[in-house]
Amino acid sequence: MDLFLLAIPVAVISWAIAKEEVVRECREWLQNQHKNTNNFLLWRKFCFMWTCEYCLSLYISIFWVWFTGYQLMLTDFRGYVIATFAVQGVAVAYMSVYNLLRVDIRLEQKRADHVDRLESGGDKDGHQEPPSPRARLEPRSRY
Repeated sequence: MDLFLLAIPVAVISWAIAKEEVVRECREWLQNQHKNTNNFLLWRKFCFMWTCEYCLSLYISIFWVWFTGYQLMLTDFRGYVIATFAVQGVAVAYMSVYNLLRVDIRLEQKRADHVDRLESGGDKDGHQEPPSPRARLEPRSRY
């Protein structure tokens, strides 16, 4: 149970730094530094670390496990190593689920907007209804 609770702040912090609008200017500057091929290799990798939520979650997991003293399965340094990768793995799973939910919510919002336009008679451009989220999962009939 502790593992799943410890992964929540790791996922939230990683996602906020790497994806949210709060730090967009800093993230864009770091992305430009990363893409600049004239910079030193370690500097480019350091800049990339802050723009990738999966990479960042590893470093936040290292700090979080050290800060909390959480060990998993073993009571020596190996317990910290195992705990770090376990916390990061669960945090990545949380971020993946959150990303899927955001995509599904955005798609449903677009479908609702499209239906509103059709009902109000404002869709004169001939746009078709966006596909349902399950349409790509449903097999097509051969007949």
